[in-house]
Amino acid sequence: MRQQHETASDLQNEAAIKLKIERFTGWHLVKLPVSYHLDYAAYDCRGILKAWVEIKCRTNKREKYPTYLVAALKWNTAISLSRSTNPPVPFWLAVGFTDGPGLYAHKPDHIVHVEEFNRKDPRDSADMEPMVAIPMGYFVSLPEEPED
Repeated sequence: MRQQHETASDLQNEAAIKLKIERFTGWHLVKLPVSYHLDYAAYDCRGILKAWVEIKCRTNKREKYPTYLVAALKWNTAISLSRSTNPPVPFWLAVGFTDGPGLYAHKPDHIVHVEEFNRKDPRDSADMEPMVAIPMGYFVSLPEEPED
């Protein structure tokens, strides 16, 4: 099994984005087992699955790169899970950028491509893998929370 590289800070940032999604949608997100390769299943108040959700946190502004890279294995797992139901349950990718969280909701007509990822500072051999490049134009901003 691959070593996990999440820090306590990463998990805290993930929890904050999870809460934003829950407030934005009214759904509750339930942590999935590692075997799913995704972070959460999102359910409405009746317990109906509404989305498969992956949450990432980055240390750059959203517009720094033209695309967001996600591991091809994770992408294929997410799309496969989405298509496994009728009607399909969407795949959401939420990314915490330094200038606020962005949300990508997969649509079948979105054009993405796979590219080689040559990380400059690989943490282990699994960091060198095919990546799906999602154009940043597909991301929307999660709304800011109203002040109490």
